[in-house]
Amino acid sequence: MLRSFDMNRWRAFVFLFLQLSGRDIKARYRGTALGILWALVTPLLSLAMYVLVFGTIFKAKWPGVGEGLFDYALYVFCGLVIHGAVSECLARAPTCISTNAGLIKRSRLPTVLLPAVIATTAATHALFAMTVLFAFIWAGHGSLPWEAVLSPFTVIAMLPMLFGLCLLVAATGTYFRDLSQFMPTAAGLLLFVAPIFYPRTAAPDWVRGILSLNPITYPVEALRAFLLEPDMPWFPAIGVTLAAGSVLCALGLAWFRLAERGFARVI
Repeated sequence: MLRSFDMNRWRAFVFLFLQLSGRDIKARYRGTALGILWALVTPLLSLAMYVLVFGTIFKAKWPGVGEGLFDYALYVFCGLVIHGAVSECLARAPTCISTNAGLIKRSRLPTVLLPAVIATTAATHALFAMTVLFAFIWAGHGSLPWEAVLSPFTVIAMLPMLFGLCLLVAATGTYFRDLSQFMPTAAGLLLFVAPIFYPRTAAPDWVRGILSLNPITYPVEALRAFLLEPDMPWFPAIGVTLAAGSVLCALGLAWFRLAERGFARVI
């Protein structure tokens, strides 16, 4: 009887999570002309802006891949795919509890689902952006490495990290509303302390140490290993991504469970 009850409760939990995730993605693009295509257009616009500034104006080149601007753009695009997922979590998580206060109070919704939905939506957008990256690589090089079929595991390995990040930010942002104002700045800082516009090996030793502590460094390098550097081993980067994500997820759950005891009082 207890096992049956637990199973039914788990099924209801999963069903509710899928419903909320679908609703979140639909609501994001409801009423727009391009709809879900914005998930593809947004990273392209970001890529064009950054490549224009760094590749055309500052003449930045990626070491070891020649002088072509196209190859530099591919390396940057890999970084933007990963950073975009993290940036979305940072932007949306601080207010996800307070903006759903009515739903939480009215339906006794498990609050942990709200950060989970944001992490899942961010990962879904990253997968959409990866399809554009595949098309660019195919157009420029005439083929894709066989490792490309494994590249979505980069985003899958990031899920614990994204979920943990959303839990930490959501719980803290519910009590400290100013956090939502700081998160765009934090996302911008994260963009430049990760090896997105340059490889980690090109940085000075003291900067390389900072990059090694940045958790998004490893999924960025794993995605490049899958798609652009097939001779580079991707196992270490995926392993560190999973390990760091698991630690962040455990910390996030612990803090969220502690903080949610007072949610009813502050929302």
